[in-house]
Amino acid sequence: MEGVKHSESIRFLDLSHNEITAEGCKHIRDFLAYSNTLQVLFLHWNLFGAVGGTYIANSLTKNTTLLVLDMSFCNMGHSKVADLTMPTFKTSEGDKKGKKKKDKSKEKDKEQPKEKKKGGSKSKSPNKKFKA
Repeated sequence: MEGVKHSESIRFLDLSHNEITAEGCKHIRDFLAYSNTLQVLFLHWNLFGAVGGTYIANSLTKNTTLLVLDMSFCNMGHSKVADLTMPTFKTSEGDKKGKKKKDKSKEKDKEQPKEKKKGGSKSKSPNKKFKA
């Protein structure tokens, strides 16, 4: 990893099926911290487990270019690593559950009855079937 650590041209790196352990993930973590061009990193089918996955996930705070990261089938089991790599969404203050606040203007529109249209328009039968 030392040879590619300072590379400014690597955009795609496939290290899958390489029996990488948690110790190897430390080197990948260091590479991710320096890389400003890597966009895709495949690490599937390695042996690093949750510990190695955590090393990599923690490095994502420093790397802003990585778009695709595949760490599937790496013996991580159900761990907190998945939580670290999932996107987080901020909610507005006072809205702890992440529910959308109601727009009062829309709420008022619902309360006011709609005016019936005047004219000779025919109403469509509710039993009529339409083809898409």
